Amino acid sequence: DIDFFKRKGKVVKLIGEAKRQEGVVSCCVEPVVFSKDSMEASVPDNFNLGSVTGTTIGELKFYGQGAGMLPTANAIVQDMIDIMEGEEETAFDFSKQVKFQYDKVKKDYMLRTVVGEAKVREVFGEHTKLPEVFEGMVYYPIKDISTGQLHEGVERLQKEDRGLFVARINQEG
Repeated sequence: DIDFFKRKGKVVKLIGEAKRQEGVVSCCVEPVVFSKDSMEASVPDNFNLGSVTGTTIGELKFYGQGAGMLPTANAIVQDMIDIMEGEEETAFDFSKQVKFQYDKVKKDYMLRTVVGEAKVREVFGEHTKLPEVFEGMVYYPIKDISTGQLHEGVERLQKEDRGLFVARINQEG
């Protein structure tokens, strides 16, 4: 799968994403395909890139080391200093119910499976586009589908192909 996307000038990264719209939260963690020239594609090893989008400021990206000996030690020492200085904990209000919905945003995906085109079309219908073949493996573009619909379809296909692979295609490339 990595070689398939590399041949296309793409890189696969594991991305966690959460959005809140009109009091409803949608979130997921999934492989995402980025252009090799994107900022996300160049994030190495134990570094992280986080982005926040604000109504008036637009998108802000934060980059830095997110794991490893020194960042972990720094977090522990900072927690100890906060405790010693009597810093008040910022508590989350867990008494409010949060509504989750996975069907708000439609996205594009690439699916690799051995179940055959007829089965993929049966599961994903009009979302299924013409497949591509790379080194004997068949990849199906699945277009304009919600995360919830995709996951339901993947669960159905996994009954016949436990080794299938799926990744979201980043809209910016």
